[in-house]
Amino acid sequence: MANQTLLPPADTLERYLAVRADQARLQPGVTALCERLGLRGADIVRFADGSLPVYAVGHNRVLKLYPGAFHDSYQVEHRVLEAIHQRLPIPTPGVEHAGEFEGWGYLLMERLGGQPLTTAWPHLSAAQRQRLAGQLGEALAALHAITTPELDALGPPDWDEFLAQQRASCVDRQRAAGLDPTWLEQIPAFLDSVTLDPALRPVLLHTEVMQPPDQDLLFAHLPGSARFHRERANQAKTTKQTRRDLAAFVDGINACCDIHGLPDRIPLVAGQRWHLTTSQFRRTLAWFIARRPGGVIAGAIAYRHHRAQVFEGYAGTSRSGFRAEVEAEEALERGERLLAMVEGYEHQQLVGPAAQEAKARLEEFGRQAGFAGLVVTDERRLQLIMRRHDPNIHPGKFVTCIHNPDKALCWRPQGNGQGNRQGPVLADCKPLACRNVALTTANLTAWREHLARLNQALSSAEVLAPYLRHRLAEQRDQVARFVDENGHRETDHTADESA
Repeated sequence: MANQTLLPPADTLERYLAVRADQARLQPGVTALCERLGLRGADIVRFADGSLPVYAVGHNRVLKLYPGAFHDSYQVEHRVLEAIHQRLPIPTPGVEHAGEFEGWGYLLMERLGGQPLTTAWPHLSAAQRQRLAGQLGEALAALHAITTPELDALGPPDWDEFLAQQRASCVDRQRAAGLDPTWLEQIPAFLDSVTLDPALRPVLLHTEVMQPPDQDLLFAHLPGSARFHRERANQAKTTKQTRRDLAAFVDGINACCDIHGLPDRIPLVAGQRWHLTTSQFRRTLAWFIARRPGGVIAGAIAYRHHRAQVFEGYAGTSRSGFRAEVEAEEALERGERLLAMVEGYEHQQLVGPAAQEAKARLEEFGRQAGFAGLVVTDERRLQLIMRRHDPNIHPGKFVTCIHNPDKALCWRPQGNGQGNRQGPVLADCKPLACRNVALTTANLTAWREHLARLNQALSSAEVLAPYLRHRLAEQRDQVARFVDENGHRETDHTADESA
């Protein structure tokens, strides 16, 4: 008969989730562990918060348990607590005991006095909040400055490999978590826009340092301001006060540039500082966020649940005029790319199911543009050409969409029975199956790089969850078939040209 354990098995995530809230099954093991640590008879009370079981043991100690499924977390937290102990300007708990008990890791540490900041915050004066904010900033700066040999062993042994795996599985992980397709489609471009330099010194990070949960407006009164404690303080500032803050911000930027000799001053207008209005600021902010790679994601994060009224209001609605401006700019950029394709004869090298349609449309577009060895450099002329003779071709990183609404898999009927008759819905693009797809050499290169990332992620399949491993393998096989089929067409096409 197998030995009975006091703590339930929790060597997998599924097993841990099944017992996480079952105090009746955890309590005997916790009591036995405390007795083993010389704490027989101490009051043991579980804290209500936390993703892992944490207990107050008497008045001076805290016991934290780590199931086998989170064994790495136990090792990391133990090392970090030892590395930062007595090295920050705020108290940190010292570790009294650390070890393993019946397949669970544990840390017995000192219990700090006081109360949670979330509890104390509403009762603090403005001066107290300002003082605490300064102390918190000093503590975080000290945390980021810590470097000890104990921390070198933290994290994966190969950061490049780890980042490649995280990148390759990012979309699938977010899809499994229920993220809307509108956001999923923009993740690859957002990741492409971020450069992570592995040569930079790693630092300790932290969680749950954020604004109060009851305050989420972009222009809300600061906790340290005199108006914060007045009734209904969680409202936006007045327009007048916001304009004053913007003016102070401009002055601060320019003063910083003057002190450090930087060329990035905000320029004067007619020799004076431009007085920004709140509408100009919000519109400008939305404009620049929207035009960055992954900008819609960033805008949604920045404006949170107000994105529909603020960010999408400035960056998306026809009433604001912003959408028309963005669409005109995008059409102009697309026209320039299409003319460059014609000039470089790229339209004759396309492969994929819509390659012939793309060739015909681009040749006609070139004729309509008066292309005869000359490049259209007049923006107004190009805008006119795009309005009259737009070939409805949309170059992208992975595919070049030759949009035909009758074949489009991204076509979505609306309430009137009509759908996207004018252009593709990129958020719903199905590039591996759609017949509107043509591929440039750059597109095929992007697919091959994506395939390499998938293969790299699957090379460490033993660390992936079974469902994620299955989805990545399935995607890898689909992409491999797609690249193999169209790669042969590209080779055949090149051979025909050489002949």
